[in-house]
Amino acid sequence: MTKTTEVYVGIDPGWKNLGFALAVKNEETGKISKHLTAVHNPSSFKNINAYIKYLDTLLKTLTVSPISVTMERYVAYQGVFSSESENINLLIGALIHYFGSSDIWNVEPNLVRAIDWKIPLVKSLVRKKGFDNPSSNLDKKFSFAAAAAVMDEKIEKLDTDHEADALCLSVLPLYIKLDK
Repeated sequence: MTKTTEVYVGIDPGWKNLGFALAVKNEETGKISKHLTAVHNPSSFKNINAYIKYLDTLLKTLTVSPISVTMERYVAYQGVFSSESENINLLIGALIHYFGSSDIWNVEPNLVRAIDWKIPLVKSLVRKKGFDNPSSNLDKKFSFAAAAAVMDEKIEKLDTDHEADALCLSVLPLYIKLDK
């Protein structure tokens, strides 16, 4: 990456399927493109700290620091919490601490609920790009279409909706105003 590149991180947190994305914006052209998407399995690591160390190693390969980190907040389905939701919340807390207090990053993550980012993103994409949601819901079909729409360059097929959501989250600050 060149010095004229802005890096945006998006995370769709999950204990077994964490969507991770790095998007870049070329400051000279204004074009937004996908740099990396992946699905991580934090549960396969010895503990949350081991996953954070893995992520740190991955991110230290970047030549520039992220401008923003946007992460989906966990909301319990029908008000039910489980051991998995507890692990997701612990992971989110560790990620907030990692990005917000790191000597390298020092970027306070944006936290947003799915319903609070998907609807405004649709509206913004309709206004800015004439987006036509292929689904009547904010489901997997929507996620894949929105991920393709937020990029200025064609992207290859993403394997999971976790990657698609993470890619949308990464550039969300470029499309909608986020409250800190």
